[in-house]
Amino acid sequence: MKHGNALRRGLALVLSAAMAVSTAFAANLESVSLVKSASPLENDKTRVSLAIGSSESVVESNVVFVLDKSTSTDVRNEANAMLDELLRQVNAENTINVAVVTFEKTVTVTQDWIQLTADSIDGIKTAIETKKSESGTNIQLGLEMGRKLLDERKDGNNHLVLVTDGITYQWGDGMTIYSESASNGEESINAGNDMMESHHEDTTSYFEKFEDIKTWYDTYGDSIHKDIEEFGHPYGVGQYKADVSGQTTNSTYKNSNFEEGDYIPAESLKEHFSANDAAVYMAVTEWENIVNAGYNAYAYADASADNASNAAAYPWASNFVSSLYTVGGKSGKITDSNVDGIFDNVKNSVLYEIESGTVYDTIGHNFDWVGMDNVTLTVGDKKDMIGNVSGNTISFDGGNYVVTYSVNGIGEEVIKWEINVPVRHGEDIILSYDLTIVDKTPGTYPTNENAYLEYDSTDGTGGKEEFNKPVITIEDDGGSTTDPGETP
Repeated sequence: MKHGNALRRGLALVLSAAMAVSTAFAANLESVSLVKSASPLENDKTRVSLAIGSSESVVESNVVFVLDKSTSTDVRNEANAMLDELLRQVNAENTINVAVVTFEKTVTVTQDWIQLTADSIDGIKTAIETKKSESGTNIQLGLEMGRKLLDERKDGNNHLVLVTDGITYQWGDGMTIYSESASNGEESINAGNDMMESHHEDTTSYFEKFEDIKTWYDTYGDSIHKDIEEFGHPYGVGQYKADVSGQTTNSTYKNSNFEEGDYIPAESLKEHFSANDAAVYMAVTEWENIVNAGYNAYAYADASADNASNAAAYPWASNFVSSLYTVGGKSGKITDSNVDGIFDNVKNSVLYEIESGTVYDTIGHNFDWVGMDNVTLTVGDKKDMIGNVSGNTISFDGGNYVVTYSVNGIGEEVIKWEINVPVRHGEDIILSYDLTIVDKTPGTYPTNENAYLEYDSTDGTGGKEEFNKPVITIEDDGGSTTDPGETP
């Protein structure tokens, strides 16, 4: 086959990167620090503080939009509205860079990396509103370009946002699979949006499999890979006619520079996969590469009013895009009913790492809780916020932060600190309270038995992270020293 060697070399590069793919983000707080401190004793009391904040002086976030021509005006408007909100939140500790990729048959970086500012936002919006005037959707190529842009900024808080109707039949540098069929009284070879039905008997059942694209990929991937190696061909036009008009069998296409082996013959269509199957397979492979790189990945199948007819005609397309979460990242389907705020989870992931969480702090056995009157909370530049005390509970900021004191079944004093709003990058939150020492016998006493944060992350995962254990040492002369201790 004329194109086989070049195709195999290209596939080796793409597929080798997918060999060690993970299927979900790891739950860890890469840019968040947890610090517990205790002041020296004064009048037998120590001031204990639990701080959750950024481990970096400046958190730099990078967002690349990957948009195909089908992306509706409403969705583009929502992306621009998200930029407006992000711009309101940027500050010296939180910078955001944006790039925009548009694709159809080919791919263009319509906006290279630029910092989001009041001066740059209009240019970014213009890039988001730009549409390519081509046909032949190549989702894999758009994703590859988005990944390469993020690769330039590996150390940042990186995000890729894909919006497409999902209808695809090309990959790489304009590769596809041509299939032969007889229609209108003669044979031809074709590649396009609607090749599925000629290759699959029960399309209704088959299209449902795209609702779990990871299982589809694992089930059919090896067979599709073989078809790509055997029949992959550069895309030229959607249809090539046979050398002899009106022929329904044994056609040749030498006038179009196609030889036997360059396309799937009509007699064996059901034994092989279509251009659409191959393009989806390659797009999922590229999605795995993005997830494996540790980037926050979001995919949206645009089935809103502008694309409703295509979504109905090609259900496999929106099914596959909206189920990419089964491979990793987040994904969903955009309809007229949910288009408002569709990018809120992207915005939250850019601005925050912790979506919500609860701190559990068990007081050390040689210390006692002083009381709610001494509890303070600082959030960013909001110093010592006013709390509302009710018994053994104090709430701040309308219930966004709630602190409760209790004694558990084995007599341990426990502080529970509920954080019901996201923790912003670059904005520390600090809870402080007083403890009194019970026994001043010389020795070393941790202020807490344990303290940890259980959290839900903005990437859809969750986890548990422990604070360090501050230690107060009582000297023989009655004096005291403090040490931050270690994290268990």
